[in-house]
Amino acid sequence: MPLASKKSKKDRFSNKKLLDVPYVVKYKYLGINIDYTMNFTSTLKETSKLISNWDKHQILGYKILSVTQKLSIWKTYFMSKLIHPIITLILLSKSSLKKISSQTSMSIKKCLGINQKLEKEKLFGWLNELTPVEIAEIALLRTLRKLVQIEMKPVNYGFFLRKLSAIPIELAEKYLNGNITKVGIKDFLLLKRSKSIVLEKGKPLEFIQVSDIEWLKFATGELDLYRWKDKTCALCSGELSTNHLMICNGTFNTRKEIEAKIGERADIALRDPTLFNSREKNEHRKIKSFLAEKINSMIISAGRSVG
Repeated sequence: MPLASKKSKKDRFSNKKLLDVPYVVKYKYLGINIDYTMNFTSTLKETSKLISNWDKHQILGYKILSVTQKLSIWKTYFMSKLIHPIITLILLSKSSLKKISSQTSMSIKKCLGINQKLEKEKLFGWLNELTPVEIAEIALLRTLRKLVQIEMKPVNYGFFLRKLSAIPIELAEKYLNGNITKVGIKDFLLLKRSKSIVLEKGKPLEFIQVSDIEWLKFATGELDLYRWKDKTCALCSGELSTNHLMICNGTFNTRKEIEAKIGERADIALRDPTLFNSREKNEHRKIKSFLAEKINSMIISAGRSVG
């Protein structure tokens, strides 16, 4: 439990104990440094900075990392260790839950090079990923289900269910009763988020073989938050924005090229690439890589030397 709601220079914990367990300023649990306010921001910052440096200094090779590759590194080196502390922390309070969710989302954004103001729903929707809290809650339900199966149902079983915030209790009970699998819960959460941000299906950035970070920034509106705010289009001198890019005279030929190549309007295809998920795998890969190259080109051209 936290020893204080926030840090203060006046805090002193030397020689203080609880049931012979000494109070400490910070401790390490499964690789996570947690301070006495139950905060692990320092580890989040260190991890995201490390991954950013790997990309910047090309430690993993002379290739720009895709969104999927960066996310995979983040999950491998950090998220795998984060789950167990989160399972404990989400049971403390709603404020702790909100803090955890915010810190981990900011860490992922920093790793990907995304503006911190981007909405969490848009970020995880386009990444087609569960949030850390959702992952932790599924892990918690998995533990409860195993206890029930071996006839060791916890006395405070209802307490754990009431602490769920990301997974509906009705869905959780179906899983605990064996009427739905863990994959079923995941699919439900991902599909619900995809539809909330107007994506037909999941995995919008799947199979892309070129840099897709600019496409992610375009599709989520991240470009409008910072880089293009109050800027002028270098192609037509109009007000630069993601919406403008789809009507700009300077991108007309590229948009027509996209339409001729894939048989779909450029603005529709670029804002919802999941429309091509039903295509054959090789065709699917080629279409998305083609779209990524074209949107990268349009973003660079429109944003070049803007005032």
